[in-house]
Amino acid sequence: SRLNKKRRKTLKLLSHEFKKDSRVKRNQDKLVMIPIIMFQDTEPQIHHVIIVTIDNGINIGISFIYDEIRNNVQVTGIHTDKSSIRKQHQWLSSKHMTDCECCKDFQTNIDH
Repeated sequence: SRLNKKRRKTLKLLSHEFKKDSRVKRNQDKLVMIPIIMFQDTEPQIHHVIIVTIDNGINIGISFIYDEIRNNVQVTGIHTDKSSIRKQHQWLSSKHMTDCECCKDFQTNIDH
């Protein structure tokens, strides 16, 4: 971030700890998939984002798409900006332009 070039806090999360944490949280919470629009070259594609808690008060969105050819799910990105997720989600439906609460639980203090 331009505001804080001298001091950063890094969260290092080992793969096995992340998997363990997400299994526990997935069992406690209902898994919500938020549809968003993304572009591959110039072609629009519908991806889905799940919100994952990686630490207290810190969420990330993990986007994925179903690959019909390989018959599996491919992770397509990690999202840290709530407003970008919301904007990409709102493009799919005008119903979500004003009173959308699909991203209401997303919290983060991660900056770019």
